[in-house]
Amino acid sequence: RRIASAGFHLNIILATVFSIIYFVTFRPLVHFFTPDEAVVIQALPLVFPLILYQYCDSTQITFGNALRGTSKVKPLLWISLGCYLAIGIPCMLFMATVMNLGNVGVYYSFSVALLAAAVALFVTFRRTVDKMQFSH
Repeated sequence: RRIASAGFHLNIILATVFSIIYFVTFRPLVHFFTPDEAVVIQALPLVFPLILYQYCDSTQITFGNALRGTSKVKPLLWISLGCYLAIGIPCMLFMATVMNLGNVGVYYSFSVALLAAAVALFVTFRRTVDKMQFSH
């Protein structure tokens, strides 16, 4: 539990560092790939979903790997299927079309699915560690 917590904090620090870099250099970064100003303007609204994505992704990676470290890996499949397929795809369709957010809605839906996976993985990890400590 202590190592998972340390890993989580390190990943949050890394996500923060890269989020600051993305925020400060987003326009030049997009210009690196294309000089077309119309493309740059279309890409600019994606900076905040990108920053949110960093935090959700780093959290789900941390607790997914922490759960692997306990050798209890079966829940990973069901959490992944549930969060990415059952939550992520409908959320993407809803945000992109019903909410009329287009590509920004698609990007936000990634964060929703990752956040759901992060919460499920965290809860499963905590329960697993609690059972392991209780049985010893």
